[in-house]
Amino acid sequence: AGAEPGRFAGIARVALHRALVESEDRARRTAIRLRVVADLAADLLKPHSLEDLDTVLRSATRRVIDQDAFTFAVYNANDHSLEFMAGWDGDVFEGGAVLPVAGTPSENVIRERRSLLTTSSTDPSASGAHIFGTGLRSESAIRSPVVSGDDVVAVISVQSYRPNRYTAEDVEVLEAIASLTATAMRNI
Repeated sequence: AGAEPGRFAGIARVALHRALVESEDRARRTAIRLRVVADLAADLLKPHSLEDLDTVLRSATRRVIDQDAFTFAVYNANDHSLEFMAGWDGDVFEGGAVLPVAGTPSENVIRERRSLLTTSSTDPSASGAHIFGTGLRSESAIRSPVVSGDDVVAVISVQSYRPNRYTAEDVEVLEAIASLTATAMRNI
């Protein structure tokens, strides 16, 4: 019985060490992400077109959020559609397209003016998502509104073909990028 307290103390020390290492790793990842977002703020002064903005956003999000696909789509409230910029879905190039918003996850993002995280294609809130270039359904996705004043002016999203890929921390990062995007769009 005398060895038990020592064994438990050893287990506690190992658990504490693991927690500290995990905390340091999280802090390091957060610092890297904040640096990328700060760099993005400076880069967003450069775009002179929506296509240029899409290129800057695609590059920045890829640096901080693992993804198989990225979309930047401008919202047209008059006909309730999204104009998707041309881009890559996995290794397939997809030309731009104008698609209706009705019945898609982006409709909820626009209506509620808040991000939507889905971690599986079977999640009911992922129902109705458009399928692009690869023909594969995204298993995980974050869709964030780009809000300027009182209006949603665009939706940005990252997607992965793996389930349970994204976290609340990833949502916060994409929301920060969406906020910066609104300012950039006003300057174009």
